[in-house]
Amino acid sequence: GRDAGWRGARVPRLEGVLDLVGSRAGLNIHLKEPGPEGLLVATVARLLRERGLVGSAYIAGDEAVLEAARALCPGIARACLAQQRKPDEQVRVAGRYACARVQFGRSATEAALEAALEGGLVRNLFYSDELEDARAWVKRGIDVVLTNCAHRIGSVELRG
Repeated sequence: GRDAGWRGARVPRLEGVLDLVGSRAGLNIHLKEPGPEGLLVATVARLLRERGLVGSAYIAGDEAVLEAARALCPGIARACLAQQRKPDEQVRVAGRYACARVQFGRSATEAALEAALEGGLVRNLFYSDELEDARAWVKRGIDVVLTNCAHRIGSVELRG
């Protein structure tokens, strides 16, 4: 079973999260699929536009999501999650879909990090939960570290 601390917890709707966070934080909206005829992508785009959050959010996904996002909402930034196990190919896919970001897994290579930099891509890492590990990835060229443990690394300057 689940930890008793989660009993009664409810999962918020995206609208509630957008309203709560607003533009106070960057929003990485990871979509697992575009929905029929891109409906999920289009809905997320509409919600972001209605709240004036287009500049502080991006849609992350695989090739199907990226294709729908490029077609339906080209003004919303995209992050490539496709091909994370093949980081060199991932950078090429990010370019193909005019992504602003590439979200590497922990198998990112120096060559892929350099290619992403040369391509003008923001380089995300999924993920690091320990401060020293996060610092090491930043030294390698990662721009944004995604974490499950922001309380451990979120308020500390990683580049220092």
